[in-house]
Amino acid sequence: MPRTRALDDELAPFKRPGWTRESIKAALERRYSPRLHMSMILAASGFSAMLASWFLLAFGVHAMLVRYPVAITLAYVTFLVGVWTWLRAMGFVDNDGKRQGSGRDLVSGVDIPSGGGGGGGIDIASRAPLPRGGGGSFDGGGASTSFAESRAPLVAANLQGDSAPASRVSSSGGKAGKSLFDGIDGDGIVLLVLALALVAVVFATSGYLIWCAPDVLTEAAFGAMLTGSLARTTKRQTSEGWIGGVVKKTWWPFALVMLVAIVFAGFVAVHFPEASTFRQAVALALR
Repeated sequence: MPRTRALDDELAPFKRPGWTRESIKAALERRYSPRLHMSMILAASGFSAMLASWFLLAFGVHAMLVRYPVAITLAYVTFLVGVWTWLRAMGFVDNDGKRQGSGRDLVSGVDIPSGGGGGGGIDIASRAPLPRGGGGSFDGGGASTSFAESRAPLVAANLQGDSAPASRVSSSGGKAGKSLFDGIDGDGIVLLVLALALVAVVFATSGYLIWCAPDVLTEAAFGAMLTGSLARTTKRQTSEGWIGGVVKKTWWPFALVMLVAIVFAGFVAVHFPEASTFRQAVALALR
C-alpha cells in the first residue's frame, strides 16, 4: 500500500488535466512549425541515403540490391537522430537524455521549454530555410530528375529528325512519342513502371510524414517529458521512451520505401545487370 501511494505521487504531475498529447500538440503548432522541422529532418535523411549510396558505389559496390537497403536503413537512423536533435533544440531533453527543468508554460499545467540546452530560445522556424521535399534515387540525384534527363536526349533526337511543321506532328497523333516508345520491350516497360512506383512512394511517404509531423513530434515530446520526469523504478515501465512512440508511427513509411526499392533493384539485377545506378537502369530501359 505505501508503494502504491509513492507511485501515485510520482505520476501526479501527469494526471493534471492540462497535460495531454492534445494540449502539447496545440502548443507546438502554436509556437513552432512542426511540418517545417519535419521537412528538414527528412531532407537530412534523404541526403544521408544518397551519400551512403555514393560511397558504396565509389568503393566498388555496384549492386543496387545491396546499396539501397543500406542507404534506406541509414536514412531511418538519421531520421531518429534528427528527431532527437529536435528534442534537444526545443529543450525537451538535455545532454543526459533527460527533460530539462526550465522553460515556458505554453499550456495550462504543461511545461514545454522553448529554448536550447541552456541559453536563449532558438526560433528554428524563422531562421531555417524550407528544404526541398522528396527523397532521391540514392545514386547521385533525384529519381524524377534522373528519369527526365535520361529521356531528354531521345526526345530531342526524335524532334530533330522530324522536319515537318508543328501542325503536321500534332495531326499525326504524336509522332515523337511513338518513336520514343516503339523500341521498348516488356522488361523495359516493367522497369519504368517500377521506377515510377519508387519515385511515387518516396514522395508520397515524405508528404505523409510532413503532414503528420505535429502528431509524430508530439509523440516524441510527450515521451521525452514522461521519461524525464519519472523516478528510476518507474522508468523501467516506460523504457521505450520517445523512441518507441516515434518508431510506432513512422516505421511503415520507411518499410514501404524499402520494399519497393528492393523490388526495383532486384528486377534490375536480373534483367539489366549492367546497370549500377537508377539513371543507368532507366536509360537502358529506354534504349
